[in-house]
Amino acid sequence: AARPAQSDDMAHSLLFIRHTCPDGQVSEVATLLLKGCEGTVKHLLSRSPAGARGATVWNNGALAATFACYAALAAGMAGLAVPMGNFLPSMLIGALVGRLAGESLAQGGALADLLPADQAFSSLADPGVYALVGSAAMLSGFTHMTIAVV
Repeated sequence: AARPAQSDDMAHSLLFIRHTCPDGQVSEVATLLLKGCEGTVKHLLSRSPAGARGATVWNNGALAATFACYAALAAGMAGLAVPMGNFLPSMLIGALVGRLAGESLAQGGALADLLPADQAFSSLADPGVYALVGSAAMLSGFTHMTIAVV
């Protein structure tokens, strides 16, 4: 799903990938899939642009599609005779789940009934913070599992 390129996209240190989109638009899924693990994690952990507190940066559909793709690839690559680590993919999968949760909270969604009426969703943490927590949780679960196996 393409979205219009915002002026903050180019001023921001993290650039979005246009891929097959027309001029002035960027592809969120292409950005998440084609930046590599390190670049994607940097995108997911980044905070919302200045002045856009509470505004979502990522589309939930793009995050869910990327999660499904990376989770399937990470699960299938373990049995192949190809050199691939599990450290960064587990960190990326956790960041995707955390960012998806953070973006869902920022949009309100089904959780709107849980907060008091006078408290706005903009007072919650930035979605990048949820990505950091999700990444740390997935990574800690991954490392505990390998320690328990050894």
